[in-house]
Amino acid sequence: MEHYPDEKHNSKINLIAIEEPEAFMHPQMQELFIKNINDALQVLVSTRDKKLNSQLFITTHSSHILNSKIHMGNSLNDICYVYEESGCAHTQNLDNDSVMPDTEDEKDRDKDFKFLKKHIKYKVSELFFADAVILVEGFAEETILPFYLEQEPQLNKRYISIFGINGAHAFLYKNLLERLGIPALIVTDLDIVRKSSDDEEKTKEFAQIMDLKGQVTTNRTIKYFNGNSDDLSGLTPFIEKGNIYITYQWKIGEYFPTSFEEAFILTNADNEVLNAILKDIKKGTYQQIVVKNGIPDYEQNRQRSYEWQVKLSNAKGEFASKLLYALVTEPEGKRPKLPKYIEQGLEWLSKKLG
Repeated sequence: MEHYPDEKHNSKINLIAIEEPEAFMHPQMQELFIKNINDALQVLVSTRDKKLNSQLFITTHSSHILNSKIHMGNSLNDICYVYEESGCAHTQNLDNDSVMPDTEDEKDRDKDFKFLKKHIKYKVSELFFADAVILVEGFAEETILPFYLEQEPQLNKRYISIFGINGAHAFLYKNLLERLGIPALIVTDLDIVRKSSDDEEKTKEFAQIMDLKGQVTTNRTIKYFNGNSDDLSGLTPFIEKGNIYITYQWKIGEYFPTSFEEAFILTNADNEVLNAILKDIKKGTYQQIVVKNGIPDYEQNRQRSYEWQVKLSNAKGEFASKLLYALVTEPEGKRPKLPKYIEQGLEWLSKKLG
């Protein structure tokens, strides 16, 4: 800077490039580095008697640096994503406008984008460095899916990020996922609106769903990818949009489950490990639903799967934790199986990753 001539044409713009600063920094320092680099440059420039305009480029493989950049400016502007395709390097310039959710109402769009930015900067910045991403709705899926991924020979060699999105908000990521181009599996719930009759309320019965005709959903992701319609009558078993695959519960035997827990019980109704977990968590409920004349009748798990869903609604965390423990400790032949809708999603992911 001291050797620069004073003529203006020599200092119209100065490009400063820093390549992978994380190579010599621990994670906390990486985040501090990005927070302070602009101030440091300003201090350096202000100590000279020359007007110097500068632009800073940083290349990185660090989710900490990217997270700090998004957090610092509360923005996805000025991010250039570099990826490989057909043996060549390609780039995708990201900004707030390009990843803005396609919510119809402007007020809702602003709120949705605020959620998206907050969720990315606190939890999902590493998806920029993943081979693929799985967005799941609930705690149980987020807890046990990593175990099942380890058992898949084509998937356990890849870096696949799994993120819980705390509800059916996966559609908010559509524009971002399309621009990143990585395979994205969305695992969500049917969330069918159940209309209880007065008789059902009085008798405490829990009606099973056997047909989607006339059924509607509250799931915003399914509605979004289903032509902005909540009518499930013409819904297909899955929805595929380019690099995005949306999967949800589908008919198991006679019934349509509406949550992961219900689908898991319908899939593994007579599995001893699952039944031991259910009995451990809800002993009284297990006796009431399953045991007939002192003998377990596993068919009752199928016929009353929705009742199990309701009874487990306040014990989902315990159910997921005990299930993970059993998966890790039990021999392969005794382990419960994943519901088919999730298995199909993983098969799609495996094909997409070659």
